[in-house]
Amino acid sequence: TLIGNEICVHFLKKKYNVICTYNENFPTNLQKFKNSKLIKLDLKKKIPRKFETEILIHCASATPERYKGKKFHKINVIGFKNLLSSLDRNYLRKIILLSSFSVYEKNKQKVITENTIPKNKSAYAKSKSLQEITLKKTFKDKAISLIVLRLSSILSKKSDVNFYCKSLKKIKSNSKITIIGKDKKVNSIFFINDLVLLVNMFTKIRL
Repeated sequence: TLIGNEICVHFLKKKYNVICTYNENFPTNLQKFKNSKLIKLDLKKKIPRKFETEILIHCASATPERYKGKKFHKINVIGFKNLLSSLDRNYLRKIILLSSFSVYEKNKQKVITENTIPKNKSAYAKSKSLQEITLKKTFKDKAISLIVLRLSSILSKKSDVNFYCKSLKKIKSNSKITIIGKDKKVNSIFFINDLVLLVNMFTKIRL
C-alpha cells in the first residue's frame, strides 16, 4: 500500500532491517535499500512461512475504493488472522494495526473517546471492527503490546482514492469540485508524513 511504502522508506532510512510485504505491485523504490527484504504476500491465501520480526506494522487492507462484498471479510479478517498466525512469538514484542475511523460510522455521539463502543453497518467497517477483535483475541497475554490506530482519510501527493486527494487534483486543473456537507463525515484528515512519525513514535513507546 501507499501508506506501507512510506512507512518502510522511513524505517529503512533509519537503518532498521525491514521485511516489506507487497501483493500486486512490486515496490521498486525499496530495492535500493540493502536492509530491506521484499516478500510477495497474498492475504487471501494461507501463509506457509514464519516471520521472525520484533514489530509488525499492519497497513494492508481491502478498502471500498477497490473491493466489495465478501472480499472485506476474507482479506481484513481471515487474511489478517492468517498473518498473525505466521508470526514467531519468540521474536514478536509489538503489533501496530492501522484500522479505520469508519468503525464509528453509525455512532451519534459528538465526542468519541477510548470507551466509545463502535457502531457500524457497511461490510468494510464491520471487517475493520472484526480485525481489531481478532488481534485482541489472538494476543490475550500482555507480553506483546497491541496498538490500534483508527485513521481518518489520509492525504498524500501520490494518493487519489479519497475526497481530499481528488479535490486537490481538480483544483490544480481548474475543474469543478463538489463540497460535501458535515453529515457525510469526511471533514477529518491525516497527512501521510504525520502518520509515519506517529507510527515511529509508537514503535519506541513501552506500554
